[in-house]
Amino acid sequence: MIDINDTGKFLTPVLLNPAQYEGKRLTCAAAYYTPLQLVNGWAKVTGKRVVYEQTTMGDVNSNLTAEMKRELKSNAGFMDKCSYFGPTGEDDLKWTLDQMNETPTEWEAFLKANEPWFG
Repeated sequence: MIDINDTGKFLTPVLLNPAQYEGKRLTCAAAYYTPLQLVNGWAKVTGKRVVYEQTTMGDVNSNLTAEMKRELKSNAGFMDKCSYFGPTGEDDLKWTLDQMNETPTEWEAFLKANEPWFG
């Protein structure tokens, strides 16, 4: 998750020392969050009951075209293997966060800052 307002926090170190970033992967996120962490944060901030339900492949496939099913099947396991920032994502995220002078916005703080629409 990245708060768009944090863009400068990620880019400032790059602009101050571009050579250090030559060939590096800048992973702009506060942290890796599991779906359950996202749901728990949402419930905590809103005070509302939120339930996480993982759908089965059968449920997903029932709403897809044949072409979409083929594509999904060819990518099966990719998220488990590579997560959502690629196979080196966790190391890249740690490296990026270590370069920063400012702390990016965490999930719950983001929710609190944007809560007027929770109503």
